[in-house]
Amino acid sequence: IVSEKEECPVIDYLTECFFSGVCALPVLLLLRLAFGKRLSGGGRFFLILYVLYISMMFNVVGLPAIPYLSWGPSLNLIPFSDFQDRRFFLLSGMNVLMFVPLGFLLPMIWGRFRSFGDTLVAGMLTSLSIELLQLFSFRATDVDDLIMNTLGTVVGFLLAKLIFRHRIAVFRGRKDWLELMMVNAIVLLTIVFVRYPLMEVVLGLLKI
Repeated sequence: IVSEKEECPVIDYLTECFFSGVCALPVLLLLRLAFGKRLSGGGRFFLILYVLYISMMFNVVGLPAIPYLSWGPSLNLIPFSDFQDRRFFLLSGMNVLMFVPLGFLLPMIWGRFRSFGDTLVAGMLTSLSIELLQLFSFRATDVDDLIMNTLGTVVGFLLAKLIFRHRIAVFRGRKDWLELMMVNAIVLLTIVFVRYPLMEVVLGLLKI
């Protein structure tokens, strides 16, 4: 697999993204059974978008599958220490953009996240979980990523409010946080345990 990445990294990356989406399908079925009766048609639509988005994002940030777990942490805990780097604004902008859909989709699915504070915390915790998991991969854990990802969540929330004019929910679902954590956990476990074994089987069959 390593040699194929070196020969055609774009195709390999697109393949991984495709399998991330495929791995999300069982998650969608489970969520349909769990939340289908409670969510409106629009809520189900945005939930599907959210699961596909979070699956792709976990792939983009390089969360490792079980065979590739390793401990070699690279840490930066000083905010904006790379400001002099000419790529700083480009990388920061990409980190912001990556989390805009998160802030946009959360209030469209769960009433609790029509609150700015709850959405802000959800974005920060999602980013923090990614940064902590990257301690077990080849990626660097950077406080700048946490800041910019959270900023992206805020931008997405404001866009959703501007476009859909949603009001703060009078009744905040008590189970909204639990459901969000369950969705993220199911997608994460699916990617970590299922994605690469499935890829190896399918690619092996295609080579025959």
